[in-house]
Amino acid sequence: MQILPPKNTIQKRSYEHLPRAPFVAWEKLEPKLKAEWKPGDHVTLIGPTGSGKTHMALALAKICKYSLVIATKRRDPLLESLIDKHVVVSDPKQMEDMAKTIDGTPVNNRLMFWPRFSNKVSNEDRIKLQAEYIRFVLDWAEKSENWAIVCDELMWVSRNLRLERELEAVWFQGRTQGISLIGAAQRPTHVPRLAYSQATYFFVWQTGDRQDLERLRDISAGFPRGMIDKGVVELNWAKHECLFVDTKKREICKTIGPAKL
Repeated sequence: MQILPPKNTIQKRSYEHLPRAPFVAWEKLEPKLKAEWKPGDHVTLIGPTGSGKTHMALALAKICKYSLVIATKRRDPLLESLIDKHVVVSDPKQMEDMAKTIDGTPVNNRLMFWPRFSNKVSNEDRIKLQAEYIRFVLDWAEKSENWAIVCDELMWVSRNLRLERELEAVWFQGRTQGISLIGAAQRPTHVPRLAYSQATYFFVWQTGDRQDLERLRDISAGFPRGMIDKGVVELNWAKHECLFVDTKKREICKTIGPAKL
């Protein structure tokens, strides 16, 4: 893993002479994350459809003691394949029952909230109901303790459901309750800036879009201008490589997500 030198020395380097991010296999990176992860650490994953970001988000959720997956699509083969490993909740009023505790320990530590609606419900009403339900669940989780919330569609939840404030509450105030947000989106420009300024860890897949690269510079980790750009552009898309950024330790490397969950 590349540990950056003091800031006053790296500023003198040109873009062309910035070091390349080393490759670290997931089998080595996962134990590091498991050992260093603290409730309240946030993760942002950025990558196009098919890059493997959802797979990675779920792998990260397994590291956490308690995880809550929020599903927003009508169908999702990956999440459907994991239903038997989660307690699935479709009505927000069931959340408290599903997460009852014994001596402070949740009975169920793997929850999946997946509201389902009849095909007779109009798309407009479906969006309103989905927003209402997910708002309730985010509020419930933010008031609870030590849950890692997996939100695979940050853009949909933020823009279409208009729940940016609720997400901001988790990013800002969730840390004190040990609430982590593992959020994924297709492009850096599609999510609130807090997804970068509040994140502890990043996983970014390849992009050459100028606007995307500019937004990635919002990562507040003291990296020199060009370091993230260089790492992202050099990723091997065919191998599903992604760039991992640890903002706490100012470390950066390339990796590939686990083959199986």
